Amino acid sequence: MSENQKMLIINYEKCVGCGFCETACSIQHGNLITPLNSMISLVRLKKVGMNIPVVCQQCLNPLCVDACPTGALSRDIKTGAIVVDSDLCVGCKMCIIACPLGGITLNLESKCAVKCDLCGGDPLCAKVCGYEAVSYVTLDELTVAMRKEAIKKLGEVMEKVVF
Repeated sequence: MSENQKMLIINYEKCVGCGFCETACSIQHGNLITPLNSMISLVRLKKVGMNIPVVCQQCLNPLCVDACPTGALSRDIKTGAIVVDSDLCVGCKMCIIACPLGGITLNLESKCAVKCDLCGGDPLCAKVCGYEAVSYVTLDELTVAMRKEAIKKLGEVMEKVVF
């Protein structure tokens, strides 16, 4: 990963379950508002009160690519996204089985594997998330944000201890 390569980051603590990410993705990739066309899926864990957007994490060593018998999955050099060549995909589901994070699904109409392609380097899900649960950032931006959050949490702990 290059220093200015961006990545899609999910912050589960900020997700309110609004579904805007799913809706935007389904419109972007299928011109319909349906979770079946979305490449990001919102999992609602009602018992624990948590919402988890599930999306391909564009792994550095992607098991899905290794599992594909036809070579239909490859990395886009520009965006870093693992993309599906629908002309090569035979719908065998080996990539789906290989993905430990549930980031790949099968399009029920085309019978072709589908997954996040980062919208060509400008992911709409990150743009529409008003809660910053989905963001598209560089590693440097992520590091700064994580440091700020750690300092904030440390301050909260120190206030409890001191006062």
